[in-house]
Amino acid sequence: MKAIKILVCGLLSSLLIALSSVASAQEKSNRDSLGRIVRGPYETNSFGSNWFIGVAGGINTVGTFKLPAGMSNKAGVGGAVELTVGKWVTPCVGLRLGYQGIGIQGKFVTDGVAEAYKKPYHYAHADVLWNV
Repeated sequence: MKAIKILVCGLLSSLLIALSSVASAQEKSNRDSLGRIVRGPYETNSFGSNWFIGVAGGINTVGTFKLPAGMSNKAGVGGAVELTVGKWVTPCVGLRLGYQGIGIQGKFVTDGVAEAYKKPYHYAHADVLWNV
């Protein structure tokens, strides 16, 4: 039994040494014959490659704010959604289009009479991404 444990430990050690030497060889693939790091140009993929999407949800809330005498507002909560679509053009630069919104709601109180309000909220944006 002891001999089997020693054999298994020896095989695992040999496997780890073999894998670690392969990993270090991959790290040196971006160097020239003098050992200097070689950068770019990057090979870009087809238009259908390197796309990503994002979906998020949450809540929007409006805090209380100061209004003229006799008026006040009460905070309300509304839904929120964010949708994004993007593409990495190179390993360092990407583009992203996004949409945020749904609605904001709350109540205005004028002389003790509450009036509910619901406002749509829409925000579209375009971003340039830089992979640092």
